[in-house]
Amino acid sequence: MNAKNNKRHQETIDNINKAFITLLQDKQLSEITVSDICKAANINRSTFYEKYEDISALANVIARDLENRIAEQPHIKGEFAWLFEYAKANADMFNLYFKLGISKSGGEYKTIFFKNGLYSVLKMWFEGGCVESAEEMSKIIKREYDKVFNS
Repeated sequence: MNAKNNKRHQETIDNINKAFITLLQDKQLSEITVSDICKAANINRSTFYEKYEDISALANVIARDLENRIAEQPHIKGEFAWLFEYAKANADMFNLYFKLGISKSGGEYKTIFFKNGLYSVLKMWFEGGCVESAEEMSKIIKREYDKVFNS
């Protein structure tokens, strides 16, 4: 594939992703169709299916991109206040992430258990209006982690 085609390919993917994210602002994931995305992105269905197997595959790509952005944030290992502060400061991104509703998978049972638990606690805190401070939430996560994994 030459550079022009690579650029066009990436522009098409970006266009699809933006259309999908825009649709998620007003609809639930289950309400979005490939036709909706194609119409919003101004592409043919065949173009969508050249890039993604289905909406679930697209949602997974978007979720992984958001997770990578989160993981790239500077933080101290074993400290979680940064995550709650980052979520509060990036409410739109986290609302989108939670709408995708993708559970974490792959790895050891302990890792999956912890990631899904952290995701659920973060979502609950976020949906509850972020009442507790980031530091309080970090203490809660550490306390519960220690109960389960260090007892």
